[in-house]
Amino acid sequence: MRTQPIVLASAIWLLVLSLVCLFAPAQVAAQFGISVPDQATVPVQILGATFLGLGLLNWVSRRSSVGGIYGRPLVVANLAHYCCGSFVLFGALANGLALVPVFVSVAYACLALAFGWLLFGPRSTHKSPPN
Repeated sequence: MRTQPIVLASAIWLLVLSLVCLFAPAQVAAQFGISVPDQATVPVQILGATFLGLGLLNWVSRRSSVGGIYGRPLVVANLAHYCCGSFVLFGALANGLALVPVFVSVAYACLALAFGWLLFGPRSTHKSPPN
């Protein structure tokens, strides 16, 4: 299986989230019920910088062979991010906290499943590295 679409989708998703957090931090903080003095926007912008870093890592790795033993650090980092994010978002939804739209939670869950499959799925379907 070609892993490029999964890594590319993750890169684009994270880059969009990073732009929102970096350039509209007051609106993001307000979405989470945080009062919006200037100090409240700094953690949101740092979160955006984190999304940007992981998104750029995915972007530059989009043509690399990932899955199995190849690109394992990239897959593990994405899997950890999306699994933890899914648990937090669906937990918030189950408790009646509509912090973010449902599609964000679903997108996180889909990407968690995709990276889980890349890490733990059948090894025979992954591309071999070039000689």
